[in-house]
Amino acid sequence: MIHVEAVIRLFDPAYNVRSIAARRRYKGNAWFKRGTILRHALDVLRKAQGPLTARELAERMLAARGVVGVTPKAMRSLIASVQTSLVNHEGKTVRRVGEGMPGRWQIA
Repeated sequence: MIHVEAVIRLFDPAYNVRSIAARRRYKGNAWFKRGTILRHALDVLRKAQGPLTARELAERMLAARGVVGVTPKAMRSLIASVQTSLVNHEGKTVRRVGEGMPGRWQIA
């Protein structure tokens, strides 16, 4: 970033480089590539007999991949990713079943 700031100052010495927002870095998932969590969740939902929670989905997704010995922190992160993916696609590809917490999901 230092070199970028130097080039900006070459062209406009009065420009405030502090006004440039830092780019957010995304933390990757060890088992699923970016953008594939919903696909894997839908695969699990297709095979399921009924609606599932995000935790159940995450556990079945990991079992399908053959992953064992997951740390609690990594599991919470995966569950949050699954939940976020489901909420983002609610009404399009998945729908929430019933009321209350934790929410149960099925294919729309």
